[in-house]
Amino acid sequence: MKSLFSLFVILFFCINLTFAVEYVEPPFLLGKVKSGELPPISERLPNEPLIVKAGVITSEEDLPNWEPGKYGGIMRFGHSNTNWNPDVFIMLNEHVLIGPGISPSDAIGNIFLNYKISNNNTTFTFTLRKGLRWSDGVEVTTEDVRYVFEDVYKNEKINSVFPAKFKSGGDPAGKPVEITYDSKYQFTMKFDTPYGGLVSELSIKGWQGYTDIMRPSHHLKKFHPKYTSLEKLQPEIERLGFKDEWWQYYNSVDCTNWELTKPCSKNYPSLWPWIMVDINDEVMSFERNPYYHKVDTLGQQLPYIDKVMSQLVGDTDSTNIKILAGEIDMTREDTALVRMPLYREAEDKGLIKAHILDMHVNPTALKCNYSTPNENDRKVLNNLKFRRALNLAINRDEILENIYFNMGEKPKYGQVFDPKAAEDLLDEIGMKRGPDGFRLGYDGKVFDFTLDYADHAPDIKYVAELLTEHFKAIGIQTKSKLMESTLFNTTGTNNERRHCHILWSVEPMWEAGTWTDYIPEMGESTLWRKWYDTNGKDGEEPPEAMKSMMKLHKERGSHVPYSPRDAELFQEIISNMHENLWVIEMLDDAKYILITNPSIGNVQSSGQAIGANNSGEQLFYR
Repeated sequence: MKSLFSLFVILFFCINLTFAVEYVEPPFLLGKVKSGELPPISERLPNEPLIVKAGVITSEEDLPNWEPGKYGGIMRFGHSNTNWNPDVFIMLNEHVLIGPGISPSDAIGNIFLNYKISNNNTTFTFTLRKGLRWSDGVEVTTEDVRYVFEDVYKNEKINSVFPAKFKSGGDPAGKPVEITYDSKYQFTMKFDTPYGGLVSELSIKGWQGYTDIMRPSHHLKKFHPKYTSLEKLQPEIERLGFKDEWWQYYNSVDCTNWELTKPCSKNYPSLWPWIMVDINDEVMSFERNPYYHKVDTLGQQLPYIDKVMSQLVGDTDSTNIKILAGEIDMTREDTALVRMPLYREAEDKGLIKAHILDMHVNPTALKCNYSTPNENDRKVLNNLKFRRALNLAINRDEILENIYFNMGEKPKYGQVFDPKAAEDLLDEIGMKRGPDGFRLGYDGKVFDFTLDYADHAPDIKYVAELLTEHFKAIGIQTKSKLMESTLFNTTGTNNERRHCHILWSVEPMWEAGTWTDYIPEMGESTLWRKWYDTNGKDGEEPPEAMKSMMKLHKERGSHVPYSPRDAELFQEIISNMHENLWVIEMLDDAKYILITNPSIGNVQSSGQAIGANNSGEQLFYR
């Protein structure tokens, strides 16, 4: 029997074909409508808006009591890094396709009205929502798609490499997509090999947004020399200090989804539920998008909440102080189970609501730089028996009890805590103890093992401290090092990280193919990743076991998420990961605390916390 997603199967999800209720004008915008600054709601919505009801944004299982909300209010956030708030980013980011929660399963049109897959997962036809408008009121058409592929991705000054996600199978070595623009509102993508994984790429995968496939061409053409002469652009290029590098100037004004909390986003034509109206060193402010494409079952245009504001705080500890004072209305990224007693105390005072939900990541994992520049370090890290020794030396019971309140499980490959077996493995590979009791590397010197981390989440530093002691106990001289976030990222990208770092792994999303850090990302064994991305032309060739993992990853791109073959490939990936310990995780099935104002409605009661974070447009104040 042929797959559901094979020949000419049409995925038209008709939850929004008719709508008999009159649309409701948000009170926040009434003044602008009355003054003529904005057209009425009926002229701002697409002909067929996305109707949000139970099971559309969040599954009915996770949010069984979904209800139409009430208008009004400001949602307050805090951020510890200038111009970056991951909670705001997740809440505002919009995808071409959506499925309930953060899964590509049963994905429907979001920005797009619908899509059709045919010819054995090689042909994808997309239909836009007629009448959908950018936040400045200009209609969205296939010209906004054509512009991205022809004038951005194929311009080597702006974009040096054509994106792998738009090559056959998602393979960096694949042939770029061929696109035909059937009409003002429809276009077709054709690949020369099956690419069922495109469904993931256009939904939630990697938090990619619609800007990967469409951007406001009417706005960006003002800064592109194909449409505006360099002579006209030159004064502004020079004012910003770019000399003749027009492409750098262009990229500074082309604001993609990852930059929606940065200054370039201010008043930039977008499709987010809220648009940035102000930003400075202390505060970023957003207001509702008058042209947002979603309505509820009563005809109320989403979002319900009028404004979003995020204030700069010192660090995650400072964020938590504001949480406990009831000065933050939603946060997820900066919460930690170690602070649960304090959250409960604030909850008892009516200041917050602490929701214990599932994590979309395994919160702490050891990730090593297998392409580290130092030959001695590389030889040690690439020895599987060394990684097995580290795994056996980790006292996960201690970590679970003291940091995660036993709200998680030990990974299948991490059930055994056996320091003696770990020491035997280190002896076996020649890492003997020196005169001071610490083990020597292959260069005859003490192997000084470094664990880098940044202030990404409160629990990471506590895990780093425990791991330092666990590894010292088997004779490995270990130190943990807190790094500033930008430096942490830069050293990873530049392959300057000496040994390992502590961060989350996104294994809970591997099955859906919506995150794929089972192969190294940039910043993690960077030279291996470059080798993969350039099809062996750059970087460093990894060992056979990792090349096998990369091969499995490439094959997954051919198949629709959750299809039988995709499921088989996923199991092979898990086997490869556990056998080789490329990533050493502290725990599985961890819980995550989502903090909200106790008055906020439509917060899911189960499922992944980040899914609730991703559903901001349906949240409201009671």
